[in-house]
Amino acid sequence: MRLLYLLFLLSPIWALATGQAPDRLIWQGDTLPLYTHPLSSHPTFKQHSKTLFGTPQAPFNTSCWRGYIAEWEIQHDTLFLVNIYTCDYPSNKTKADLNALFPNQLIREKLPATWLSAPLLVPQGKLLYYTQSYIAIHEKEIELTLKKGIIAHFQEFDNSKTQLSVYAEKNDSLLNYVYSHINWQLLPDLPQPVKVFAEILSGSRPFPDSVLLLKKSQQAIFDNEALRVLTSIPSWSCYYKRGVPYPIGYYFVVIFDENRRKKYAKP
Repeated sequence: MRLLYLLFLLSPIWALATGQAPDRLIWQGDTLPLYTHPLSSHPTFKQHSKTLFGTPQAPFNTSCWRGYIAEWEIQHDTLFLVNIYTCDYPSNKTKADLNALFPNQLIREKLPATWLSAPLLVPQGKLLYYTQSYIAIHEKEIELTLKKGIIAHFQEFDNSKTQLSVYAEKNDSLLNYVYSHINWQLLPDLPQPVKVFAEILSGSRPFPDSVLLLKKSQQAIFDNEALRVLTSIPSWSCYYKRGVPYPIGYYFVVIFDENRRKKYAKP
């Protein structure tokens, strides 16, 4: 379970859009998500994209902005388009007519992706972390580089060093750590709340790589205390993507007020 995104208290920088449903890839006897959209580069596909299913009112949702889910298959190192489904697949198995979309181009009812010279990103193994869009981290990632629809290069990446800290597993643990480690006795009275906006950035090891104060309070004693406590966090998630550290930033607002002082100050 990832960190609970508390509005203005704890939120990832990139949590701005709905995650998108991937295409599907049938490969080596398995059906995998495909984090690439080969149809987007097809030279004539866009002119048909609004009426793929015979009506402009085809099912749509915000997790499928492109308006379809394509199904692909790799046979003898060649990529083929097999089906184009509506966005609410698999509950709705309505398919586009490939013969009408690509006349005289199908081979055994499949379209060879001869227009595609680009990499395909295929996640494999256990899902370690998921966020919005395609910032999803699996144990492994396969990159298949295609040249005119044929696999020209294969590369595998190991992301197994990804690990989530206790603060990603327990919703309130980070809030409790921060406010219980503030040295409230050294701070002046707080007739009004004081806020310090910070970014905590992950790195290659399981503790904060850096902490940046994005918006200071204009009172050094609070800014310094916020920075001291956030820097002292003993455990933090670290993420690997394509086999290398993948820095992810979190916004966190440290709020100093009398209510928190009463709740967290040590006697």
